[in-house]
Amino acid sequence: MGLPTLSAARALKGGEEQKLSFEEFPDVGLAKTYSLDYLVPDSASTATAYLCGVKGNYYTIGVNGHVKKNDCEAMQNEENHVSSVAQWAIDAGKSAGIVTTTRVTHASPAGTYAHTAHRDWENDGFIKKNCGADSKAQDIAYQLVHGKTGKNFKVIFGGGYREFVDKSIDPKGIRTDGKNLIKEWEDDQPKSLFVDNLDDFHNIDVEEVDRVMGLFQPSHMKYHLEDTENTQPRLYDMTIKAIQMLEKNENGYFLFVEGGKIDLAHHDTQARMALDETLEFSEAIQRAQNYVKDDT
Repeated sequence: MGLPTLSAARALKGGEEQKLSFEEFPDVGLAKTYSLDYLVPDSASTATAYLCGVKGNYYTIGVNGHVKKNDCEAMQNEENHVSSVAQWAIDAGKSAGIVTTTRVTHASPAGTYAHTAHRDWENDGFIKKNCGADSKAQDIAYQLVHGKTGKNFKVIFGGGYREFVDKSIDPKGIRTDGKNLIKEWEDDQPKSLFVDNLDDFHNIDVEEVDRVMGLFQPSHMKYHLEDTENTQPRLYDMTIKAIQMLEKNENGYFLFVEGGKIDLAHHDTQARMALDETLEFSEAIQRAQNYVKDDT
């Protein structure tokens, strides 16, 4: 989401004089983006930079420069792991969660909880293929459910159901290890709730659950413009529900919110989709601001 996208989104919103919600912030800045080994980085190494404060190598997440792309052994060395702002919040007694329109195991949200030598290692099949069947390297979905940071998230909203379930259990799944990580997540802690459709999402009673996971598509969530039958929550719906869950903690919270399909639309040269997703992201931020202001 670069400056040309913002300019075009303003025009789509109503004209050049329009402003997106986050452009009204008191402080707005630009950042140089590069990884240790590439001048033009990807969203894995950049997620490590802005979420963990450490530059990493191309395609790696949550690890320092000692871990190169595809290095199965180095990624398992905890000395090479870097912690994220989400973990810092948890360590400080705050709650944490993630909201995205991509798979929750995709590069950007994974930057809050995962440590991996390759952003695509979202399920066990990729680990077996690249590291060997006997490798103890953990895939990204497994880390979200069982890892130090991910298992303590109070909110997980987005797409990516397929990464958590073996294909023998559900045809929509693509795991090969026989696991149903969603069930393992539900069984790990009491008062855990999993939802996968819009009706169940709207029926979430935040006072009755301690944590919630919502995976609304097998892969990425649909573009807003494609969801003509309203089959999934919008980004602002997920954002407000996440805040309602997290604000129960009097110590405060950290919430990662990503309009991830802006980038995916650009990759596919779908300008109209990219700009609409930018407006969806702006709306989510605006509603979050309004909600927090009303609450305080």
